[in-house]
Amino acid sequence: MGQGVMRYADLSLRGEKVSISPPSPASLSQSLRAATAAGRDFIRTATPVMARAVSTLWPAVAFCGVVALWAAPALLLSRYPVDELSSALARAALNPTSGQLLTLSLVVAYVVLTGLMLGTVTGVPRRKPWRVLLRLAVAPLVTLSLVATFIAAVPLFLGAVIMCFPNLV
Repeated sequence: MGQGVMRYADLSLRGEKVSISPPSPASLSQSLRAATAAGRDFIRTATPVMARAVSTLWPAVAFCGVVALWAAPALLLSRYPVDELSSALARAALNPTSGQLLTLSLVVAYVVLTGLMLGTVTGVPRRKPWRVLLRLAVAPLVTLSLVATFIAAVPLFLGAVIMCFPNLV
């Protein structure tokens, strides 16, 4: 065995009392003070570095996250043909159930919130040329969000009106 390692059989685990002296409060206090001072110094030196890194990376990370949140439903909807989606929206508008209306309201809320997040991310960069380029890049996405809101909001509105006033049909 290596140096400083005892075998299990050599340990005094047979019921004998073993006296262990507790550390003195002075030495514990000294080590605690040293550890506290080291942690405080680390935080003082690391905080400005981390703040600079976060302030330079945050706009790019926020933009990528918002675009990923915005594009996720498009990947899900790409699995279904357009005629099935349009017939499902027409069915929800003409013969609505409460589950369909709830789903449509959640879709509208999701599309509106991700569109708003896309708009707010464009104000993050401090330099004006970058902000203008980012707004030009995001403008088609915001336009598509408005179209998607319209596509989901019309069947939601019509379905809610027909569900609340069935005599109109």
